[in-house]
Amino acid sequence: MERDQQFVEMIIKEIVNNPDKVEITRTVDDLGVLLSVKIAQEDMGLLIGRSGSTAKAIRILARIVGMRARNVPRAIHS
Repeated sequence: MERDQQFVEMIIKEIVNNPDKVEITRTVDDLGVLLSVKIAQEDMGLLIGRSGSTAKAIRILARIVGMRARNVPRAIHS
């Protein structure tokens, strides 16, 4: 399991009421990395959050972890 997938799984399992039902699949293609999440239906509201704020925060954190794992520079100095 890759670092970004482990990170997202850990966060989601701490948020939901049914952590044993959390499944995350990682797919890599030409466009990049896609993490797909399956959770229990009753946990959907917890994961999405008000106006999608929780889901958005998880996406931002996953993007940061993914960038760090690939050593993408934050700035380019000449």
